[in-house]
Amino acid sequence: MTDTLRPAETPVLDAGPLTSDGPQKLKRSIGIVGGTLLTLSCVTPASTLFVVVPDLFGSLGTATALTIAIGSLLCIAVAFCYSELGTLIPSAGGEYAMVSTMAGRLAGWLVFVLSLLVVMIVPPVIAMGTADYLAPIVHLDPAVAGAGVMLLATLAGLLDLRANAWITGVFLVLEVIAAAVVAVLGFAHSERGAGSLVSMQVAGSGATRTP
Repeated sequence: MTDTLRPAETPVLDAGPLTSDGPQKLKRSIGIVGGTLLTLSCVTPASTLFVVVPDLFGSLGTATALTIAIGSLLCIAVAFCYSELGTLIPSAGGEYAMVSTMAGRLAGWLVFVLSLLVVMIVPPVIAMGTADYLAPIVHLDPAVAGAGVMLLATLAGLLDLRANAWITGVFLVLEVIAAAVVAVLGFAHSERGAGSLVSMQVAGSGATRTP
């Protein structure tokens, strides 16, 4: 199976030293540490924890914990698929290269369009969620604060990979510290037991309104 998915090897011809008109190779600008920081920053669920989960608790109630647990199991299976396909198909095309090799170019383009939609939707959602936390501090309209977050993220994206690796590394440390502080404070001041996480209750659903 592995041999059938690997591209056919072509002989490499020794063309001698490269001239100014010859092809230029990409420079390796990040090492193991930088690559690890970028990868961990992509897979850490800090943005989901602070932006999406509060809304889930408001709509799903205590069933949110069970939902996250089921989603985590699915993510583990997807991670194994990514690991296997990434090893069998050593290409920089990501999901497009994987799906195109396994299911054809049409399926690959559909995945590409889906990834494009995700890239267009997720950053604004995270920016607006970040703006909700910044608005009480900077005293700005959440829309303006969200636009500022998007602008800063765009400017950071214009930097080289080495700079982005350290920027994302710094924010990764801040995310882990913030998540740890929230977890410690939350569990240290809990009002109900762990069984409430699977009790399937929504806040205010059992309340009665008196005239």
